[in-house]
Amino acid sequence: MDLKGWMYRCEQFFEIDGTEEDAKVKLATIHLEGRALQWHQVYMKSRLTRSPPTWEEYVSALNTRFGVDLYDDPMAELKELKQTGSVMEYQDKFDALLNRVVLTEEYAISCFLSGLKDEIQIPVRMFQPRSLQRALSLAKLQELAVDSRNKFYKGGIKPMTGNLPTLPTSRAINNPNISQPARMLKNPASNGCGSWTNGNETSKKHLQYGVRRKTS
Repeated sequence: MDLKGWMYRCEQFFEIDGTEEDAKVKLATIHLEGRALQWHQVYMKSRLTRSPPTWEEYVSALNTRFGVDLYDDPMAELKELKQTGSVMEYQDKFDALLNRVVLTEEYAISCFLSGLKDEIQIPVRMFQPRSLQRALSLAKLQELAVDSRNKFYKGGIKPMTGNLPTLPTSRAINNPNISQPARMLKNPASNGCGSWTNGNETSKKHLQYGVRRKTS
């Protein structure tokens, strides 16, 4: 049973309706169900007087039976609250605890920022928000920025498709496995024409000597 929420709705209705004090308990019990209704019946039978309880007495008895304020420390929980999911999930938990304590706006902002993830908290602090609503808006924007950045890096940079032309290297030129025409262009002596050095001059002289013998 969400006792705090239930009592808050009752108080709001009583204020709007202008409900008289002696009618508040009867009107509230109309909406009780399950364990709460069972407790109400036992409570009314156990009273020493037949006069109906005041609203304050009834709320006190409800707190004794269903309240948790005596067994927990919402202020300590608020200080220890940390963001583990989205900013909105954190905000929901923060609001539930903040509703059970009384804090100044400045201290509430401090508690809210302290519980945010570091990647969100630090950039938000740089703007020095002066209201809880402003701090929440900045936290949401920073969360979007972080999510976009993570998606970018997670996707990575796609490699280029297609083959790029390769440039010749000295290793390729010296490779004995390259084609015969390429070797002939590289070394004319390998095509049987002889070297363009002293060896070529010697062959030329032999040719001239043979011609002179035939003509003599």
